[in-house]
Amino acid sequence: MFSLPLWSHPKLSQEPYSRQTAQKASRLRGAAVTESVCPYCAVGCGQLIYTKAGKVIDIEGNPQSPINEGTLCPKGADAFQLAVNPHRITHVLYRAPFSDHWERKPLDWALEQIARRVRGLATWKRMAGRPLQVLSLAATDRRGDLQLPRYLCAPLRALRDV
Repeated sequence: MFSLPLWSHPKLSQEPYSRQTAQKASRLRGAAVTESVCPYCAVGCGQLIYTKAGKVIDIEGNPQSPINEGTLCPKGADAFQLAVNPHRITHVLYRAPFSDHWERKPLDWALEQIARRVRGLATWKRMAGRPLQVLSLAATDRRGDLQLPRYLCAPLRALRDV
């Protein structure tokens, strides 16, 4: 007859972690860190965006931000999905004037169309002697409120100089 030992102990290590744990590294190691502001509301919570090879790999709250001190609300914590979701729409649907069907166009094309139409509106307003007014968005913070008109007006200043 044979007997099985009730307790079998492999040789224990003196470290409080295994060899496998020691070999693992943080996925954020070697990533570039960019400070940003959460895009959702006007509170202006600080975020840290980690990128490797030009791709976003993680978004976390910025612990040095006096507003959120490293914490994020559920929407802010989900900002990573806003950036890298495979179901994110990467095109626009455009229906030409008097057309009966929609066409699929790239986002770059849509941005060019918007810029062209804003420039055209500014030219028309300038010829009418009326200034073009820019309405700020609710989803920006104070800094964004100040910068948005600058970004929108930069191409218009180029038109003025022509």
